Amino acid sequence: MEPLSSAAIVISSLIVTKAFEKTGEKLGEVFTDKLGAFINLVKSKALPKTKAIESSASQANYSEAVAELEAAKQADTELAQAVQAI
Repeated sequence: MEPLSSAAIVISSLIVTKAFEKTGEKLGEVFTDKLGAFINLVKSKALPKTKAIESSASQANYSEAVAELEAAKQADTELAQAVQAI
């Protein structure tokens, strides 16, 4: 292979790698923001089982909290949209 084409391949691979790194960072930021908004929304709904998990994880029943969250999602369109967003 010619030295010039080898250098071009190396440079282009570095550029592509950097582009993917930036894309990954942005995706991570968006996911973190949406997850934070979801957590704040769940806290604002004051669901008893999720409050139990927040206050004392050792005594919480996670399956009951998930079931409660599923039921709340069915009844609350704002919560359903937040779940769909993440």
